[in-house]
Amino acid sequence: KRHGDAVRDGDKIYGVIRGVGLSNDGKGKSVLNPDKRGQITAFERAYKNAAIDPGEIDYVECHATGTPVGDHIELDGMAAFWKQRQLPRIGSIKSNLGHMLTAAAMGSMLKVILSMERGQIPPTIQVTDPQKSSDGTFGPDHIVTTPTAWPDRGGIRRAGVSAFGFGGTNAHIILERETAPQGTSPKAPPQSEARQPVAIVGMETVFGGCKNLDAFTRTIYRGSRHITALPAR
Repeated sequence: KRHGDAVRDGDKIYGVIRGVGLSNDGKGKSVLNPDKRGQITAFERAYKNAAIDPGEIDYVECHATGTPVGDHIELDGMAAFWKQRQLPRIGSIKSNLGHMLTAAAMGSMLKVILSMERGQIPPTIQVTDPQKSSDGTFGPDHIVTTPTAWPDRGGIRRAGVSAFGFGGTNAHIILERETAPQGTSPKAPPQSEARQPVAIVGMETVFGGCKNLDAFTRTIYRGSRHITALPAR
């Protein structure tokens, strides 16, 4: 929801989306083999969009598939991006839920939003042989393995959430929460706005021998075919 609308409506605001970065690996070794350059590009775009320094991030919820190659590349990409900056703590909810594929990032976002609200980062469980980045920038010491108080940075909590999908589709989102107590503000009266014209656009399609919606429905359920030759024009 837009922040201004949430404030106007007196909603409880758990956090705000400060920035988003999207990228694709492009041509790589294979559809399932990630590339740190694409992941770094997503980081760069997210923090440029948010207009904040990556060193201001307290915690990063990693994609962390648990595969040796995928985790190593993710750590190397983070090391290259955060090098010479204050490093965030890291972890992943996949240790609790497994990999939920297209819904994985939603679990990560909910975890981070609730963690920021409660001021505590939950542990990443069952960490027995953690990896580290090639240069040692990120390693076991940065993984949250016990309930940890959220770092105090003067009233603002910030976290990044990474999601890297099949085919090299990369996303990084920055979430932020002010820790000052939020009072329940009264709803502001609706502002009168000049009425704008609205265009109502109808769309129509033709499906072979289907003359109406009922015929189309029967076609779907019966598996009928209505393949016809293309018209001359």
